[in-house]
Amino acid sequence: MTEFLDQQQEEREARQAANAKAEQKAEKQAEQCKKLRARLKFLASVSTFYNINAQGERVYVNEAENAQIREDFREKVRKTCGNP
Repeated sequence: MTEFLDQQQEEREARQAANAKAEQKAEKQAEQCKKLRARLKFLASVSTFYNINAQGERVYVNEAENAQIREDFREKVRKTCGNP
């Protein structure tokens, strides 16, 4: 009988550990999505993007590249978090 009770206790503890791990993962995912959505909102407010060349100078990208950067990031948010 104690063997059965011990097994039940082990199973309960395993379920609790799995639930705690899943909850921790969900919290981490929610925090990551919060940050990604904030970044997406920021990107929407930026008028243009630039890269830094080898000389340390800003090289602005064109409108098509701006649009592509925004769309790529939107897609990243969609894949990670669902619809933004």
